[in-house]
Formats: sequence, structure tokens, C-alpha cells
Amino acid sequence: MGLLKDDLNKTAVAMGKVIKLLDDVQGKLSWGNDLYEHKEALYGIAYVCRVGILDRIEKNHWSMNMPIAIPSGIFKFKKMPLATALMQTVVRLKEISQQDVTIENNVNDILDGVGFYHEFVSIFSEEQMAQLHKSI
Repeated sequence: MGLLKDDLNKTAVAMGKVIKLLDDVQGKLSWGNDLYEHKEALYGIAYVCRVGILDRIEKNHWSMNMPIAIPSGIFKFKKMPLATALMQTVVRLKEISQQDVTIENNVNDILDGVGFYHEFVSIFSEEQMAQLHKSI
């Protein structure tokens, strides 16, 4: 049971990070920046979604109704069903990436762990990947 709770906590933290990163990207886009200028950030966010959120959900077979407490600041949490949290992270990322068909396809590949996912992962050294996985 302890590992399940640890995975749930790590997933909640990853979701909190994704929400913050998406807020940052959307803020830049609202200032008239082109989505293409932020494609690397979107690919990184998609990777965090894949390994920090989706892989854990699939591994643990969690119900979409299960509550999750997502950190939203120092000592602040938003409690919501897992399905709602996915809407604010993965679905929101997909909606943002729809503005460019290439970025959309690459983000979807990363989220699905196929195609461009392998190309994206290959640009990182083993040390960089280990460091990234520690943070999510």
C-alpha cells in the first residue's frame, strides 16, 4: 500500500508541475508568441505527462474517480477526481498543441510512447534522463 501512495503522491506533484508549466506557456502565447517557439517546452511537458502521470496511472490501474490532491502552492492543494486532473494536464496540453499539426502529432506520439517519443528520448544522455526522472 505504501508504494501505491508514493506513486499517487508523485503523480500529484507531476500534475502540479505540468499545470504550472502549461500556465507559463499559455501566458507567453497570449502575448502573441508563436506556438512553434515553444515546441521544445511542449515536448518536455508531454514527456512529464507520459512518465510522471500516464505511466503511473496505467501501472496502478487507478479509477478515474479516485481523488488526488495536486499541489498548487506552498502548503496548498486542490483535491479533485483523477479524471478532472487529467483534463487540466494531458487534455489541456493536447488542446494547446492543436494549433500546429506537426507539434500536435509529436505531442501525441510522446503521450502515447511511440514514434517521435523515441526520437525525443534519444537526445538525452543517460545521466540527463536519470536526473529528469528524479524530478518527476
